[in-house]
Amino acid sequence: MRALIATRLSRLTEASTSPERQLAAATQFCEARGWSVIGEARDLDVSASVSPFDRPELGAWLSDPERLEQWDVLVVWKIDRLVRSIVHLHDLIRWSEEHAKTIVSATESHFDLSTRTGQVIATVVSMFAEMELESIRERNRAAAEHNIKSGKYRGGTPPWGYKAERDANGDWRYVQDPYQVEVIREVVRRVLDGEPLRAICNDLNDRGVLTAKDRTRQLRGKPVQGTQFAPSRLAESLQSPTMLGYVVTKGEVLRTPDGDPVVRSEPIMDRETFERVKSALAARGVTITRHPNVALLVGVFYCGVCGEKMYSFRLSGQRHGKPRPPYYRCASAQKRSQCSNGVIQAELVESLVEGTILRLLGDTERMRKVWVKGEDHSAELAEINAQLEDLTDLLLNPVYRRGTPQRARLEANIKALSQRQAELSAQPVRASGYHWETTGERLKDWWTSASTEQRNAWLQEHGVRLTGRKRPGRGVSPSLELDLGDLDEYLKTLHAPEDSRAAGLRDALADVPKGTGIEVDSDGARVITPR
Repeated sequence: MRALIATRLSRLTEASTSPERQLAAATQFCEARGWSVIGEARDLDVSASVSPFDRPELGAWLSDPERLEQWDVLVVWKIDRLVRSIVHLHDLIRWSEEHAKTIVSATESHFDLSTRTGQVIATVVSMFAEMELESIRERNRAAAEHNIKSGKYRGGTPPWGYKAERDANGDWRYVQDPYQVEVIREVVRRVLDGEPLRAICNDLNDRGVLTAKDRTRQLRGKPVQGTQFAPSRLAESLQSPTMLGYVVTKGEVLRTPDGDPVVRSEPIMDRETFERVKSALAARGVTITRHPNVALLVGVFYCGVCGEKMYSFRLSGQRHGKPRPPYYRCASAQKRSQCSNGVIQAELVESLVEGTILRLLGDTERMRKVWVKGEDHSAELAEINAQLEDLTDLLLNPVYRRGTPQRARLEANIKALSQRQAELSAQPVRASGYHWETTGERLKDWWTSASTEQRNAWLQEHGVRLTGRKRPGRGVSPSLELDLGDLDEYLKTLHAPEDSRAAGLRDALADVPKGTGIEVDSDGARVITPR
């Protein structure tokens, strides 16, 4: 008889059932039977839940016709090294009958599939093995759930901003990694300043900043692999509740039976910053494109026929020996029902928008939106008021009668709280919100040095919107409407020269009724009309 020996380990740390021990016992069994060993199917780090036919080594010996001809009997150390599932065992019994193969155990005399009795006994044994496997799974699930809720590190790459570190009890836990936290705070600042995610990613990659995966490898003493930051992944990480220190499993926040989120580490962002980042990314979701180079008017230019966004593209080939110029076309061109709008030359519409912006605002000082955290002490004030009510009720208690040390301490406490109450009541309540801040540079100087992505982000941040449609006829200019969005709010904060066009617009806006806006034609003439 020609014997094939099969060994298996779920984890390489199972010293008691090492592959060497399994192989030695099976080899000794074959020698006692007078069988010749032709090979070994060794599957390491393979769970018993995996079918024998799907295992890397054994599966090949069971499915390859050439290998099937080389052996007659499959020898295993114990049945649980082969199967722990009744379904898998029945499949194996049926397969062995069809292929005239015998399967035996080197240490379990009852396991011999060449006889009907052996098949019955093997089935019963396999039932208990399957029950034990399910018990192991349940224990592992319970242990994993306990470790998660207690904040323990369970292996793998920690969430962005964190690293694994042993605590005083020797347990591995998540703690903030100063290197990653510094990167996150920089990214948050740049996102709130309106910088596109792709530009941020390109800068981080150019500077060689480590991603969470590479930083984990570095901390473990392994060589980094040069993984890159990507806009979609960056946006996902910034909006993950792990930034608040919460436990996230399968995309959902893990909660206690009372519904509270499970917190396992110190938060990297406070709730207000987290919500601001989410709002900023949601508002600019249209700016994250699949193209490496964002055109100036992506997310700004809209179709005048169907209202879809207009995207930049370049026709293939050349014209007059030069590459064809870029155009904008309606996004419906990629859909089954395309609208009737034609392509519009990019240079025409981009020069209109840039020329209008720079004519109106080029000589003014560039303004920037900055988030200012508000001041509201109502919660602390309410707590102090409640404490004072409780303390003043104690004045009638005989324990606090006049002249006693207890009364002196009570009055001192009431006096301190009353002073704090007066201080908080005198402070104004200021809501959080955006405020305009000067940058010290003229807009046209910034515009000249800014990248296309930065200009695009500026246009979108200020609500600039261009609507256009191609008019029939060769050489006929398209119909264009330019809405300057938040220009009225922007102008009111400008430090503009009094003789400038921007100052004139700013002064004119003071007399404009609410609900009206500004339209600017291609010649830069200003017309104030209802929106």
